[in-house]
Amino acid sequence: MAVDPATRRGSPALSIIVPAHNEATRGFSVLPSLEAAAAELNALVIVVCNGCTDDTLAVARRARGIEVAEIPEAGKAAALNVGDELAGAVFPRLYLDADVRISVDALAEVAAALVEPDGAIAGPTTSYMLDGAPWLVRRYYDALAEVPFLARLSSDLMIGRGLYAVNAAGRARFERFPALTADDGFIDRLFDPDEKRVVSSAVAGVPVPDTLQGFFRAKTRAAAGTKELVSWLEVHRPDRLAVADTLPDPRLSLARRVRHHLNRGGLLSSRRPSAIVDLVVYLLVEAAARTRVTLAAQRGPWR
Repeated sequence: MAVDPATRRGSPALSIIVPAHNEATRGFSVLPSLEAAAAELNALVIVVCNGCTDDTLAVARRARGIEVAEIPEAGKAAALNVGDELAGAVFPRLYLDADVRISVDALAEVAAALVEPDGAIAGPTTSYMLDGAPWLVRRYYDALAEVPFLARLSSDLMIGRGLYAVNAAGRARFERFPALTADDGFIDRLFDPDEKRVVSSAVAGVPVPDTLQGFFRAKTRAAAGTKELVSWLEVHRPDRLAVADTLPDPRLSLARRVRHHLNRGGLLSSRRPSAIVDLVVYLLVEAAARTRVTLAAQRGPWR
C-alpha cells in the first residue's frame, strides 16, 4: 500500500473516504468535488484504489490535495477499512461512492448534520440520474419517489444514497466493516430511526444502469447483498434485524412485505395509472431479482 501525503492547513475538519475500483473507465465524476472539499473544507480526503486494472490510481494521484492508497485486492469493505485506518480520529467521516455527483456545499451540509455528541448517521437526498435509461428502469426509480411506502422507506434508510456519514460516537459502534456487499445496509442497521439525518438541501446524483442487462444485474446483486447481510446479522447482530415497527423485517418474503404495507395504510395514495404501473414494475423487478438469486445460489455470491 502506498500513500501520497497532501499538504493541508492545520488539523483536518472532517474526513472523506472514497473506495475506487476502475473508476477512470467510468469518468471518476466525484474527483472535482473531492479537490474542492480538500481546499475549501480542509477535509482529509482519502481515495483507496482497490484491485484497479485501469488508470484510476494515476488519475487519483493527479488530483490536488487528495491522499491516495492502493491495495491489490478488489473489495469495497477492504478499501473502507484501509481508509478508516488512514483517517484515524478525524471526524465527522463521510463514506462516498466514486461515481456520485455531489457539490462541495452538499458535502459540508451532510457533515454539519453530525454535530451532536451521541451516535448519529447522515446522508443526502438522492436524485437518480435517469437520462438515457430504458423505460422500465425509469419506471422502477419513479416508484421509489411516487409510491408512498417506498418513499417512506427511502426517507428512513441510509441505503443507496451514494454517501453516508457518521460522527465519532456513531463510528464507535463497530470495529471494522465486515466483508459484505451491502456496506450501506450494514451500517444503516446499527442506528435507530431517530439517529438518522437526511439532509434535504444536500442532493447526491446517483447514476443508474443504462441497459436492462446492467439494471437486472445490479438489482440481483442488491438482492444477494441483502440476503448476505441478513445471514450475517442473524449470527453477529440478531438484535438489529428488526430495528423499528415501521420497517419490515428484511427476512420477510416479498408477498409478506406487501401484506405488511397493506396493513399499515396501503401501497398507494392514489389510483393514478402511472403510480399503479410504477408499483407493478417495482414488484416485478424485485421478484425477478430474488428469483435470480435463488437460482444462482450454487454459483457463489454476486460480487
